[in-house]
Amino acid sequence: PQGLCTKYGYGCAMCVLRCPTFGARVSIAAKAGVKEGMSRKANGQVGSVSGGTHLLKETVAPELVKELEQNGHILIPIPEHLKEKLAPKTELAHNTVGHDEGRSKLREYLGVVDDGMFKFMQRPFMPLPFLRQVEGLEKAVYYDPISGGSGNSVRFLSLAPRDDGMRVSGMENLFVGGEKQGLMVGHPEAHVTGLLAGHNAARFALGIAPLVLPRSTVIGEGIAYTREKIYENGEVHVRYDFMAGTLYKQIRELGLYELDPSAVRRRVAELGLEGVMAGQGM
Repeated sequence: PQGLCTKYGYGCAMCVLRCPTFGARVSIAAKAGVKEGMSRKANGQVGSVSGGTHLLKETVAPELVKELEQNGHILIPIPEHLKEKLAPKTELAHNTVGHDEGRSKLREYLGVVDDGMFKFMQRPFMPLPFLRQVEGLEKAVYYDPISGGSGNSVRFLSLAPRDDGMRVSGMENLFVGGEKQGLMVGHPEAHVTGLLAGHNAARFALGIAPLVLPRSTVIGEGIAYTREKIYENGEVHVRYDFMAGTLYKQIRELGLYELDPSAVRRRVAELGLEGVMAGQGM
């Protein structure tokens, strides 16, 4: 909530949570008496500043929008006269969620991806007067966070310990997914952990044993690997995702990284897990 974004970040930037309107988030696990954890960076600082901002596409030059929609991503050069002014701000990228790969290039360019809007990657915020000096962004308006010119949200301040079935440790009927369950970053990671958590909540309600995905699957390995790293080894300064960093390397080394969908389906079928999330074979 706002108080923590002020304490550990740069004040409330009016992110997608909209705390002033809807109130601060409440942890059900904490209210149930579960001892939760926080992420820490290598320097001991608590939490992580979000590393991305969104612009409204209609406020960006049409030629940039067209290029983005055609390619899915673009790099926009930062004008030379802005680089020195942005240097202190750019260094804040080291406090954000993400990895070191490509950060040097992102000091020279604005990296943008198309997720339906115009999304900057690995840049926690950029003062609006500077942003509007970039060619094609002269009329840019932040969509999220609304105050993306002055700060961003702070994340990973409330981690609930859990098992590989996504059940909160010490609880019988509480399941977690997404960033609440550990230091996994990204949409795919939130999707798969949230799907498994909801699936196992339904199984619990039906009196069926929870599903634990084997480590011979990417999802199963990701869930087990991060549990070991975070809750057994206390590595709360690392962020994990399926596309970069230590978890990605682990998946590659185990030979689980597979680009052929038919090969993935075959592996799942051989494990007897085909259709399992739809309740088949429960």
